[in-house]
Amino acid sequence: LRQRARRGHAVRTGARDLLRARCGWRCGLRRFGEVVEEQRVQIVTDSTADIPEDVASALDIWTVPLTVSFGQEAYFDRTELSAPRFYEKMAASKELPKTAAPALGLFHERYAKAIDLGREVVSIHLSQRFSGTCAAAIAAATQLPEAGITVIDSRQASMGCGFLAIEAAEMAKEGADRQQIVDRVNALLQQVSIYVLLD
Repeated sequence: LRQRARRGHAVRTGARDLLRARCGWRCGLRRFGEVVEEQRVQIVTDSTADIPEDVASALDIWTVPLTVSFGQEAYFDRTELSAPRFYEKMAASKELPKTAAPALGLFHERYAKAIDLGREVVSIHLSQRFSGTCAAAIAAATQLPEAGITVIDSRQASMGCGFLAIEAAEMAKEGADRQQIVDRVNALLQQVSIYVLLD
């Protein structure tokens, strides 16, 4: 189990470094995270997207945490339990951790905040095949029918979802509207794949 945790951390760290390099290249001549036009759309994702904090902050991506449980101990992913600490606990635990989708209220809180800022929302999440996260996001969006919220099932996990959120956030920073972002993400859904190495 310890060896598996170390390998998982190495893979996740490598993906994070690749993401930072990609973002730096994509930003080109403009400063990283600079708002070129007024941002009209807020990008929301969940903690399984594995977007590094500095990248999410620079691109103003809001993250909704899943809950991770080790026995009777429960934590909000990334906010109460960092990635390094997760792997430390997994290596020391006698059983594998369990996860739970975010409560509907967490999505409602993020969406309401975006509305207060005068923004529409594109919410990109972990595949419905793996979690109820996307279903919770959809349920929250239906409670705000006039808000202009589109929830997208990434059909991916980890960086597969993360890269879609990054692309969407870069477009939002450049002033793209919600439909332009949704069309782009839907087009990319056909091109994104992730590969998993099982130990």
